[in-house]
Amino acid sequence: MKRARSTTDAITLSDLHEDTRAMLMEQGITTYTELFAHIDDPAAPSELRGSLLWFLYCVSSQIDRRRVIGVLLRALRSPDDDIRLAALRASGTLHLKRTIPLVMSLARDKAESSDIRNGAVRALGGLRYPGGSHTELIEQAACDLIFDETDAVAVRAEALELFSPAVVKRYGLAALTGLLSHPSADLRFWAAFGFPSIGGCDDDGCRLDITAAIPVLDHLVAFDHTVPEYWGWHVGREALEALENFYAHQYGLSRAGVWLISPAKEYWTFSQEMRTFVQWGKPFEMKDGYDARPALNVDPVWLADHLRAAFPGVNFEARPGSQAYLLSWLVETEGETVLGGLHRDGYALVLTGDDEAILRVARWYRRIISSETPLYLYEWAGPAELLEGL
Repeated sequence: MKRARSTTDAITLSDLHEDTRAMLMEQGITTYTELFAHIDDPAAPSELRGSLLWFLYCVSSQIDRRRVIGVLLRALRSPDDDIRLAALRASGTLHLKRTIPLVMSLARDKAESSDIRNGAVRALGGLRYPGGSHTELIEQAACDLIFDETDAVAVRAEALELFSPAVVKRYGLAALTGLLSHPSADLRFWAAFGFPSIGGCDDDGCRLDITAAIPVLDHLVAFDHTVPEYWGWHVGREALEALENFYAHQYGLSRAGVWLISPAKEYWTFSQEMRTFVQWGKPFEMKDGYDARPALNVDPVWLADHLRAAFPGVNFEARPGSQAYLLSWLVETEGETVLGGLHRDGYALVLTGDDEAILRVARWYRRIISSETPLYLYEWAGPAELLEGL
């Protein structure tokens, strides 16, 4: 039974986080009527109005949404971009269907800034839900953005990040696979990002077979070192998860994590330390040295000998035909299988499987690499952790 929302005008301040409560009390806001008046007040500071719009989400389970809709529609039409961005966040999180036409219009409007359009795309991502009457309309609008070659890459990439399953649902696996070869590194990056979700199990427990995309994903992992303009690390590293998830499924590794051992800055550490954020809607600047090659160069023959000595039953036929790895293997450690690979760059080691088993192999690997070489362990897309002492 659906719980009725309170129709009282008073805000229950005692239920709020102390910082939020302090903000409201400082402005003398104790009722929703006063809250809406402050949001509507063009003389109020944009930062305050944006914070109050975000507050609407915090009380979404109590507030009468019929009272919110007018406030949000007016904020979405504000000449102040900060107010519109805050209103877009609120629209997506409050799931207010009456905002969909305006949000969709902002997403499509090429005269708008990338900031506003991306905010609208994110709002559309929040406004869709399984079985929702507007979901098909929203997903088609997102797909139209993704495949519009005349549109801004920043907006298309934002849509692809959120709506890659919709691309496959409407146009098939070949459409998303085709984006893996797009001239834009940003679109290749987000297409690769989408494959783990579509290659996993859907709501009915069915797994989409991505075998046809594996050669393209493998090629990206092997050779695509391009860094996107707007977000992330190089494309090949992003494609690793989808490729490894595929092989993990082939070998029945149901609890597979994908880990990377590298002497270089990778994933989140790379993004935070080697890219300088400029402004929403504009590309990142790269710091000097981001493309410097680490000194480590692992000989695959030498590594194979060490693997045979440590894991006598090692299987070196783990990924037949892969271009991504100089050496590929399966090993057993304490009854757990680990899928390993020496990337063709010669310095990155990829390990897929149960987390504890991966850590055992990682400790072994640390012992056979010179202690003068710092090695960092990266759980999928996460920050660096120095391998020593694990």
